[in-house]
Parts: sequence; C-alpha cells; structure tokens
Amino acid sequence: MPASDDLAPIWVRSFRSQGLDPDGAEWLVELWLEAKQPLAEHAIRAMQMRLDGVAVKEIQAAFGLKHHATVQRWSETALTRILAPHLSKIESWADALGKGTPVVAVAESAGVEPCLIETALHGWPPVTQVSNEQQAQATALWRDNRSLDECRRRSKMRP
Repeated sequence: MPASDDLAPIWVRSFRSQGLDPDGAEWLVELWLEAKQPLAEHAIRAMQMRLDGVAVKEIQAAFGLKHHATVQRWSETALTRILAPHLSKIESWADALGKGTPVVAVAESAGVEPCLIETALHGWPPVTQVSNEQQAQATALWRDNRSLDECRRRSKMRP
C-alpha cells in the first residue's frame, strides 16, 4: 500500500509541493534528501513549537513575521524533511496502531518520537492553551498540596 494512503493529507501535499512523491522508491527519497540544504534553525524551532501545540499566530509573533504563511511553510518544510526517511515505515505504523499497539511502543521500535508518528498520520496536533512550562509549574504546585485555584493562578492558567 502506498505511504500516501496512511499519511495525513497535509504531508502528501507538502511532499508533492517540495518535489517528492511520498510513494516514490526509497532511493528517490534518499536522492531528494541529499539534494536539500540543511534545515534552518528557525524552521526547526517553528516546527517544534507547532508540535508543542503553539498556535501559528503566536509563532508568527515570536519570530516577528508579517505573514502566518511563513510559519506554515517553515514548519511544514521541516517536518516533511524529518519525516522523509521514514516514509517506508508509514504503513507499518498505521497497521500497528490499528491493531491497538500504543503509539509509544510503535515509536520506540521505530526509533522516533511518538509525536512524529501521530503528526505523520493525523496532521499537526491541536493548539493547546497551556504551555509545557505552565503544565510543569501547575503539577509541581499540585504535588505540594496546593488548591486547584492556587495552581491555576500561580501557573497563570486560564480557568
């Protein structure tokens, strides 16, 4: 079965717009990757922020960009390039998850992060309203037996 059958549609479009058919032979993927310049640090940061659930508009503001399309292009380019070496595994990832194997186990056996598998198969994660730092601070406060209101207030979480 072609990888594009299991890939989220956003990645099929992204690969094709960057000149690679995601169903191409592994050697074509390798040639495509070899022809690419190294990923720019800003593209990697934008991608990681999107993987963390940060809204495109927030990333746009963080980089001081005029257009949100730039953030989308950077992050999609970065994720497409990181995903490319794993295209031949997409079907097995989808099959394993379809059989009830936890994504963490699939990721561990594939040597990738679980978020790469989830994002490859389902697209970008939803935007979160709480940062990782806020979550960590609220958890620490909760473990110190603070009230939910105090955890929320001190970690600046919205009610």
